[in-house]
Amino acid sequence: PGGDFSIYAQESKLSPYKSYVGMKLLTNKASEDSDYLETDQPYTISVVSVDENGKVLPNKSLSYEIYKIDWSWWYQKENLLANYVHNKSISPVYQGSVASNQSGKATFNVQVNYPDYGRYLVYVKDPASGHAVSQVYYIDWPSWRGRSGREDARSATVLPLTLDKKEYEVGE
Repeated sequence: PGGDFSIYAQESKLSPYKSYVGMKLLTNKASEDSDYLETDQPYTISVVSVDENGKVLPNKSLSYEIYKIDWSWWYQKENLLANYVHNKSISPVYQGSVASNQSGKATFNVQVNYPDYGRYLVYVKDPASGHAVSQVYYIDWPSWRGRSGREDARSATVLPLTLDKKEYEVGE
């Protein structure tokens, strides 16, 4: 009656999954000031399985998939990666499974070799609970290789034109 507002708040725990999976790249990038990984080097991905309270779950079977993401200059948003997995803008590269040990952790290696390069999506899933985690990594040639040897038949190119004589008459 006095016009004051009141707020009622209630805390409740919500956990849509019985277990969760997390992922971390264990190796450093090409250098401290770079934002990419280099080709021709193995990189270790560490995964962990935990319950809704963050307690590690030993002996969990996890699956992983690695996709190469094609370039889409008009569609570079990282937060909509689920669309890539179901479209033709990705190519599966690796898939496998790992089982967590007694500490709830497991690792697997990823390596992209020259001359390949680009954006790669690493996707790890707990098939039992359905929870998944993903991360995009950019893997490129070491800077000493240069970029002049790159060719991509699907990308736009410049068609060089030359003339066969110095001057033309109208109608030629």
